[in-house]
Amino acid sequence: MRKLSKKIALFLFMLLFTVITTTNSAYAHVDDGAPATVINNTKETSQLITANTIQDSLDFHPKMLSSCFLSDSNDTDWYKVFLTQGTNTLTINSPYHNIVANIYSDDLVYEISTSIHGSSTKKQAKFTVDKSGTYYIRISSTETFSDKASYSLMVGAPWYIPKSYTVNLNQDLVVTIKKKVSNTVNFDLSNNSSIPDSAIVRKISIRGRETNQAFADDKIRSIRPYSRINWFDMHGINIYVLIKKIHP
Repeated sequence: MRKLSKKIALFLFMLLFTVITTTNSAYAHVDDGAPATVINNTKETSQLITANTIQDSLDFHPKMLSSCFLSDSNDTDWYKVFLTQGTNTLTINSPYHNIVANIYSDDLVYEISTSIHGSSTKKQAKFTVDKSGTYYIRISSTETFSDKASYSLMVGAPWYIPKSYTVNLNQDLVVTIKKKVSNTVNFDLSNNSSIPDSAIVRKISIRGRETNQAFADDKIRSIRPYSRINWFDMHGINIYVLIKKIHP
């Protein structure tokens, strides 16, 4: 009987991590005093924006409002956005000046969040929305400056970039003509500090070494989360290595 020894070498996880960088502009804001201005320095003249969703980030089309700026230290910008109940993230990238962001309820009675964003501070701030509805974002600065304070803004779901994480299981799994299914290898990444809690698994690859070429083509590697019953087949090219046995 010929036997196939399959060595599961590693799992490659393509993860999406929240980041604090800007992307290509989806909208454009021009502050007071410029040609074709968009005046949004009061609640009544606030600029309507669309909240970013997780799917927007997964599709690599985040709703980032770029080309924004405060014309001077006395300027303010107002934005109007519909937010869903739960945890939201405000992302502001301000490379040169500290930007203060205040988020208010529709009637301005309740201040939902206050955060500062700058070159030496966090560019993302999480806040909780108790009820889905319209909210206002007020942008200002505590610094004194005469030049423009450029920034980009996004609210809703955070922006992600792809990164990878590899798990090396280093364990042999054997299938034969009679034994069609190998044993199961378990692993747990729930307490791995190098993977953020907000990371999204976008792609999983399972790689291994086949030790019998004749049985390599029809083998399927599968993976199953602890919370699921069904297995997910991971199709791809099987990598095998012929091992020659030398008898004394």
